[in-house]
Amino acid sequence: PPMAAVAVASPVGAKKITLPAPEDEPLSEQAVPQVHVSAASGPKHGSDKVGRRRGRTLLGAMLLPMTLQPSEARSKVNLPHQDEVLSLAFGPDGKTLVSGGEDSLIAVWDVTSQRRRMEVNIRRSIVTVAYSPSGCYVAAGRTDSVVTAWVVESGDEVGHEEVEGDVLSVAFGSLCDQEILAVGTAAKKVVLLSMPGFESFAELSHDGTVRCVAFSPFGGLLAAGGGTDEMHGLMTKKVEAAGTKAIVWHVAPGSTSDDSEASCECVGSVAFNDVVHAVSFSSCGKLLAVGGEHRAVSVLAAGPGLQAAAELPCPAGVRCLAWSPESRFLASGGEDMQVSVWDVVMET
Repeated sequence: PPMAAVAVASPVGAKKITLPAPEDEPLSEQAVPQVHVSAASGPKHGSDKVGRRRGRTLLGAMLLPMTLQPSEARSKVNLPHQDEVLSLAFGPDGKTLVSGGEDSLIAVWDVTSQRRRMEVNIRRSIVTVAYSPSGCYVAAGRTDSVVTAWVVESGDEVGHEEVEGDVLSVAFGSLCDQEILAVGTAAKKVVLLSMPGFESFAELSHDGTVRCVAFSPFGGLLAAGGGTDEMHGLMTKKVEAAGTKAIVWHVAPGSTSDDSEASCECVGSVAFNDVVHAVSFSSCGKLLAVGGEHRAVSVLAAGPGLQAAAELPCPAGVRCLAWSPESRFLASGGEDMQVSVWDVVMET
């Protein structure tokens, strides 16, 4: 069968970002194919000309269209699989990457040398993977309702757990220096597992299929998004029972050192008129981005009530989101067959 690969852009050579042309000239057509960039580069109270250029405001910063041009020094690294790659995640050092997919192989790569540091064939298709904040563990969700974790250094299995419903999403977080794994399922639940014991210590209910989960960078907050689409996209506006929403919980340790139970309190929830596919906390932990079939990226303040900060319209449904380390750029990808990058600099 044809080879599949994980393509990684080398950090050699910085991308060049150019401001839009004047209003009476068309925008540059020299952008990278299938990449769209928007930016908040103008002053807090921009000129009238800037304000008329399809700008949108996020917490006092103007979002404007921009173009992204390739660097001639940039190169691409290919990390081969034998079939479709369905999920991947960088390690905390930025030099290792875990990937998995239809070839049943979970692999941890050294991106620089293009060598596999760890590989395990689990004989089932892998739908989702995650890398722990410490860099010690990786986890994968399989098509047979089983989630498994491994030690990166040795490749030894930490444990596996069969959950109710298909495994759709996994994410690592930390709770008082102990790493935990969240598992989103088709049974409308989020299961929390302790590391390295791999014991289930909490189940959180969601009104819909849990398609995405994410922890805040400094721990404490857990977001889950999803929704049930029994019509497989044929109905553009879902009924309330579909559970098309994002929910955020505050996860706290037990009241005593011997208490294995965690306290999980709902911080807030936001309902959408279609399925949620992606949730992502900013690196500073203050913002939560939510994307899905509602053709927008909703940016929320990650606090009580989840107050709306901005709504970034997209041409089609959003499938994935990622923030840059400094919380300046927010990238989205989805059904419009392009990557959109938003510069969400917050001016003070």
